[in-house]
Amino acid sequence: MRVLIWAGDRIFGARRHLESVFVAVLLIPVVPDLFVDWLGDPGRPQHNGVLRVLAVITVFTLAVLIGVASNAWVRRRGERARRPFTPLPAADVLVLPISARSNPYLRNQRRDRAPEVPEFLCEESTPKTVVGILTPRTAPMADGVATELAADGIAFQPALIDDAHSPVAAVEDCDKVLDQLRALGVPADRVLIDVTGGSVPLTLAMMRVAGILGARCVYVSADVDSDGRRVPYSQRGHAFDPRAITGDA
Repeated sequence: MRVLIWAGDRIFGARRHLESVFVAVLLIPVVPDLFVDWLGDPGRPQHNGVLRVLAVITVFTLAVLIGVASNAWVRRRGERARRPFTPLPAADVLVLPISARSNPYLRNQRRDRAPEVPEFLCEESTPKTVVGILTPRTAPMADGVATELAADGIAFQPALIDDAHSPVAAVEDCDKVLDQLRALGVPADRVLIDVTGGSVPLTLAMMRVAGILGARCVYVSADVDSDGRRVPYSQRGHAFDPRAITGDA
């Protein structure tokens, strides 16, 4: 069962169906017996064993097909919303605040869900390097994020902010991020800084970093349905020069 779930996790989101109570409690144990009852032969135990294996494969195949259909439905729903992915300018370096809620980048696991903001930005801006803004709370996530990004050939560099909830502390820590970005030697017009996630003080700090460098910020918005849930595949990226907001342009 673990092997099937591992494989299903990588094939169109089949894991969710394989882990359901209906499949785990009813189909997996019962279907092999039904195959043997219907098609088996009491005098041919090897034949019955093959039928049991085929029954398990059948259940797995059904889970995959359901996952494919679900994934297609989610994509069609996004298309009906007429909100295709908004092309963002390509960037060599993408600066991302890392959320404490969960690993924000799981591109090497296929799931029938819309991408998270970091996944959307990496897919649209195709960076070579991601500079992840971490706090003491999110610092333990660095290795996991780096592994997931590496699966897509993206390098990861952590940058630690001591206090993302204090405007003064966050802005003061900007110098460390600035030094790190300058050390990469990437032109400012090839740097994109996300201001979608993170605390308000951190957003202000990232806008300051972008303003000093002359880089662009990006904010990702999405539609919500009547229940307040995000409409799948409705993300739109808005790139802008922060100096146009602060009046320094």
